[in-house]
Amino acid sequence: MTSHRDQLDRTLLECSYLLSGRETTGSDLPEILQESDIGHHDIYEECKSSSQFASVNISKQSTLFAFFFVITHFAREVLLPYISVYLKQLGFNAKEIGYIGCVQPFVAIFYTPFIGYIADKYSINRYLLTGSLATGFIHMAMYYVSTIRPKDCIDICSVNISSSTIPEHQTDCSSVVTSPSIGTNMQRNIYNTSDLHVVFIYLIFVNIVTQLLSAPCFPLANGFVLAVLGSKKRNQYAYFKGFARLGLCIGGMVAGVTLQMTVYTYTHCFIDVKETSFLACFLMYSVAMFIAAPIGWWMFSESSDKEEMKTNKTYTLATFAGALLKLRYISVVIVITWLAIACGKLKTFDYWYINVLGGSYILMGWGGSIGKLCGTITCFCLPYLNDKIGHIPLLVAACIGIGASCIIASMIENATWMVVPLLFREIAIAIYGQAQGAFLGNAVENQYQATLQSVMSTLTFGVGSGVGSLLGGNLIEDISPEMSYYTFAISSFIMAVFLLLAQLFVKATL
Repeated sequence: MTSHRDQLDRTLLECSYLLSGRETTGSDLPEILQESDIGHHDIYEECKSSSQFASVNISKQSTLFAFFFVITHFAREVLLPYISVYLKQLGFNAKEIGYIGCVQPFVAIFYTPFIGYIADKYSINRYLLTGSLATGFIHMAMYYVSTIRPKDCIDICSVNISSSTIPEHQTDCSSVVTSPSIGTNMQRNIYNTSDLHVVFIYLIFVNIVTQLLSAPCFPLANGFVLAVLGSKKRNQYAYFKGFARLGLCIGGMVAGVTLQMTVYTYTHCFIDVKETSFLACFLMYSVAMFIAAPIGWWMFSESSDKEEMKTNKTYTLATFAGALLKLRYISVVIVITWLAIACGKLKTFDYWYINVLGGSYILMGWGGSIGKLCGTITCFCLPYLNDKIGHIPLLVAACIGIGASCIIASMIENATWMVVPLLFREIAIAIYGQAQGAFLGNAVENQYQATLQSVMSTLTFGVGSGVGSLLGGNLIEDISPEMSYYTFAISSFIMAVFLLLAQLFVKATL
């Protein structure tokens, strides 16, 4: 007769099969699980429930994961970094661009955690992810503001040139446009102020709608991948993020070449106005996100469908919050949030600053791609580095790297050298993205991964990009672009010290 110890051993062995991803059938089950031993049956069911994602064949899904991250991040890079340049072309200043740029992130603060909660609680991750990807074409609504009426010639003159130099009843300013500097100033004020006010409100509304529709995309995808990997393989998350960085590299190069090819010049009021058509970038973004929608659906199809559309009865927000608020993890959350704020400012205004310094779209696209290539290499190295030195030293290095990149950017006069801070920025993003997934993912169980990534998306995108855009735009307008970089550099160094002290305190109290 089988002993109680043997029965328990066989139950735990079956658990290990589940956790290792091996499929089991009724004939494989230990004899004790076929009978009415409720205790062991409960152990088995609990193990099976907790490993619902681990039973996925990871090798079969790896291609889907990789392709999904490549195409979605290609879509992001081919358009989003150039929005600030697009808005500058329309006539908005840095402060107004900052206000427009912070709308989506601030909407995410209130909306994204709710989406993560619903996805985990009711197991509808697949439907939310696919729907958010399929609505990517909504971003096209931003393009249709490009037909703003130009000012009358006399209005352009009155803004840029002293009225005393303009003869009475003159209907154009050809006779007083004598220097390149005057022509440049006029180009910045060529559009109707009343039209810009209307467009500003319109863009605020469009950004709110696009955020409501697109919010679930990346948090749910990241949470699903982390749950599939499980705690023992979570450091491998960086490999998939490496494919995401590869998508960014490709998107940056394609966008840079495309935008440089679509530069055109027209004459208005005897002024040669140089502009760029952003239509191709908007189209590529929309098409790529639409293609990604079925891929997102197939990713989830590879997992067990038994849990779909069912309430997770063991899910509680109190358990989730209690795990994340431990000092070991909350200090990392604070530092990641700050890094996201700094990178939010840099992502919004680095290309804008390259444009101000006279850099080309080729420089923006290919320079950004060089940085993202370094980020890609970093991602593929991170699992090894995490195993050897851990996440905390790397996060400290990321803070120092962001500080150094800001100092370098503040001293640059030649736009070409902006490639250096772009490189530092992308390495820092790779590091804190890995910590957000692999390190913080170990703080909670699999059933909370979508919630965790939604909360972190709220902090990194909502608070990070939102505050970064808003603060960056105001600092640029109120002090100077150079001093805004100095401010972020000093703050990043302070965060590096804070993280070291917090983690030393955690170790001392163990």
